[in-house]
Order: sequence, then structure tokens, then C-alpha cells
Amino acid sequence: MIIKIEDKTNSHSYILKEIKNLKNDEWKSETDKQRFGTLISLSQDKYKKQFLESRNNPTKGMRQMLASGRKVIMTDENGKQLDIEEMMRDRERRVKEDNAKTIIFLRWIC
Repeated sequence: MIIKIEDKTNSHSYILKEIKNLKNDEWKSETDKQRFGTLISLSQDKYKKQFLESRNNPTKGMRQMLASGRKVIMTDENGKQLDIEEMMRDRERRVKEDNAKTIIFLRWIC
């Protein structure tokens, strides 16, 4: 039996293909398989600090990579190379707009 679940817009689709019992050490999520570094634990205070830093400076990590001399090339779905600086400016603008919309949520977190 195969079970398929979708939302009305088909933006989310799940297919259950198999059910089996696994030992605890046999299962790894797709996120765990694709993780670049080790998983770290954060206290609530450190999480809040990271959250606020990311909210205030969403391109910090990318800028640090570029400053260290790493070359970053990003392409769109057609293979056309994107301008990194323009992409970061757009991201900063979008995050600033989103931040203005989610100020109520921020009060709850902090």
C-alpha cells in the first residue's frame, strides 16, 4: 500500500512508501545526512542572541565567507550566474520588510 498526502495547492506532497521497524541508531533524517558540521546545543540566551543577530544581519555568514577569500558562485534554475552582491542586498531588503511584519513575534521570543 502506498499513501500519498497533498495540500490543496500541491505545494506540499508526502508519499508513504514503506513502514518498518528500525533500531535507534539506524535512522538518520535527511537533514542529518546533509549537515555540513556537527550539531551544537544552544541555551535559550544564546539562541536569542543568534536569532537577533541573524535578524539584524541576515547576510553576515555569506559576507564572512567572501571576506575570507572563498569564491561563491550561485546560479538560478536556468543556470544563469547571479550577482552575489545584488542577491545579498535583496535578501537584506526582504528580511527588513519581514522584520517589520513580525515585530509581535519578536516580543514573545525576547
